[in-house]
Amino acid sequence: MKTFLKVLTVVVVLLIGGYFFTYFFVKYKIESSLKEPVMNGVVTYEGLDMSLFRGSVDLTNITWKSKEKESHVEVADLAVKDISYYAFLFKNQIKMYSISISQPKIYLHKTTDTTVSSSKKNKKEFDKEIIVENLNIGKASFVYKKDSIEKLKLNSFDFELKEIASTKEKRTQEIPFEYGDYDLKVGGLFFDMNELQDLSVKELQFSKDKVSLTGLHMSPKYSKENYIKHIPYEKDWMDLKIETLVIDGYQLELEGEKRFYSPLIGIEKMDFEVFRDKTVKDDVTKKEMYSEMLRNLEVGIKVDSMRIRSSRITYEEQIRKPGPPAMIFFDDLNVKISDVTNLELSREDFPLTKVEIKTRFMGKSTLNFNWNFKVNDTLDRFRVRGSAYRVSDASVNSFFTPAFNVEAEGEIDEIYYNFGGDRNVASGDLKLIYEKLKFHVLKKDRQRKDKILSFIANIVVKNSSKNGGVSKNVGSVKRDKTKSFWNYFWSCLQSGLKKIFI
Repeated sequence: MKTFLKVLTVVVVLLIGGYFFTYFFVKYKIESSLKEPVMNGVVTYEGLDMSLFRGSVDLTNITWKSKEKESHVEVADLAVKDISYYAFLFKNQIKMYSISISQPKIYLHKTTDTTVSSSKKNKKEFDKEIIVENLNIGKASFVYKKDSIEKLKLNSFDFELKEIASTKEKRTQEIPFEYGDYDLKVGGLFFDMNELQDLSVKELQFSKDKVSLTGLHMSPKYSKENYIKHIPYEKDWMDLKIETLVIDGYQLELEGEKRFYSPLIGIEKMDFEVFRDKTVKDDVTKKEMYSEMLRNLEVGIKVDSMRIRSSRITYEEQIRKPGPPAMIFFDDLNVKISDVTNLELSREDFPLTKVEIKTRFMGKSTLNFNWNFKVNDTLDRFRVRGSAYRVSDASVNSFFTPAFNVEAEGEIDEIYYNFGGDRNVASGDLKLIYEKLKFHVLKKDRQRKDKILSFIANIVVKNSSKNGGVSKNVGSVKRDKTKSFWNYFWSCLQSGLKKIFI
């Protein structure tokens, strides 16, 4: 009995001694690994707590600063829980249940003169597999600054990533780890897009199968009057607001051939304002048709359906100065787009991309627009057909008067159009039904009518259509390849209008 008690006492002492030895040894290893960065002022922390039984390590009030002191990170608490000793000793793995990072404030600052040393210390290559069941980052903020410009800012975000696994082989790839479900919630995002545009989002939620944004705003950095000082040639001033944008069931492949797929993208209450100053030097670069743009994308895409609802588009064009810009707008805009893809271009049953638009032109006239094309068609053939009803003189004059110094009087009851073409030439038909339509040529001040020119114009112009309306073939309309597809479409309309009125 005494021998048993002695043995038991020795075992207990060894276990207790072994525990404390292991505890202090592990703590020493952690502290020694942090010693050099601490001494160099790169890392500081207030507390280190650990439990061998629970397999946990907790660091509090951690700060990190880059050697150049330009970037820094502050973390209130970093907790690692349930480290597996068995996996470490027998499976060559560093495995843990969770890593929790609380209230990190991340500030990254990059300057153009920052140099990176090319010298590398010879270190033993790390070959252990790393497995983390859960990574949680809570109540975080992030700022990325380049030189004096704030490029990206997240006011607050929470991030959760599950089933993380990184092997020696995986660490050589573009994405150095595998992962399962994830969830990112951002409150207040700002992104400096380019020299002319900023992007902000009030709320963003990003999970493995859904993206939703609220309060998206792509805003111009300059006013309509001042932006021309910052462009080398004619370029659009744009202001885009979207109340909600949802991407459902998406799949994103980032390794190898990059691909994106979604069965449905929905946009609610978009307000898109575009302004172009035509007094600036022309942009004479070749413009691609939309089918060609999609075909040449570096990313493979497949979007089954896209919906835009309860939206508005405004377009203004400053043709001459001084004077107001020509303006048109479309409200109550509803758009359906189907089968947008640039994958498997050689397949025989390649789908037809269809665009269906229903809107109110200038807030009054009902307008329908149907457009289709095939992305894999290297001739970029297309078909557009549609109609408009009760187009008033007020609707026409908002664009005609500033653009052509002409004022219309009367109403067009019905318009029907059907055009088809390719990247070079288009043709088709235009039909109008109207009565008592007159045109008044204005003097330079645009306040008074030039009676002589107006009289001549109305002798030349047919002011009424006969029974069943007037239908004309637009003939052959050659595309100006330095202009957009919408300019191409307008050229077809313009050709038809000339043949009907004159």
